[in-house]
Amino acid sequence: MKKIIKKILLAVLLIVVFVLIVALFLPKNFKAETSTTINLPLKTVFNYAVLIGNQNKYGTWVKSDPNVKIQTTGIDGTVGFKSCWDGKITGKGCQTIVKIDTFTNFTTRLDFDGQGGADANMTFESINATNTKVTWTCSGKMPYPFNIFITLTGMNDILKKEFQTGLDNMKSILESNSN
Repeated sequence: MKKIIKKILLAVLLIVVFVLIVALFLPKNFKAETSTTINLPLKTVFNYAVLIGNQNKYGTWVKSDPNVKIQTTGIDGTVGFKSCWDGKITGKGCQTIVKIDTFTNFTTRLDFDGQGGADANMTFESINATNTKVTWTCSGKMPYPFNIFITLTGMNDILKKEFQTGLDNMKSILESNSN
């Protein structure tokens, strides 16, 4: 019986060592980026998107956790505005507006309650008087050995899909409200 337990423990140890070695060679940075065109003027789209509270309407995370508690501080749409969440599915974290270039882009810092953080950026480009290209980017660094999850989970692709759904929702909301 002791030999079997030793073999099992040795196998587990070898697997852990293997994962740690593999993680040394995997990327530590992640980045997801996606875009859409919204059939409205740039100012209309920017003024809606810069309000972090509107993410509750078009973003996928709050919708995935109907009992999430959200607490905000500051004035939405201004540098320093902070929105914090606490939910069973979403976990705990905060998003803070750290930079705004009016009608061009804004950047937020995401902090995931002791699990690291990321920067999210939304840029706006006027295609013409009635069409705006919106690009949503999220990037960050995952510390070793947790960086292995970037590869194992397909994190970049998952984030890109979530952001694309969010942009599609924003497009639908804005364009339906303009009629």
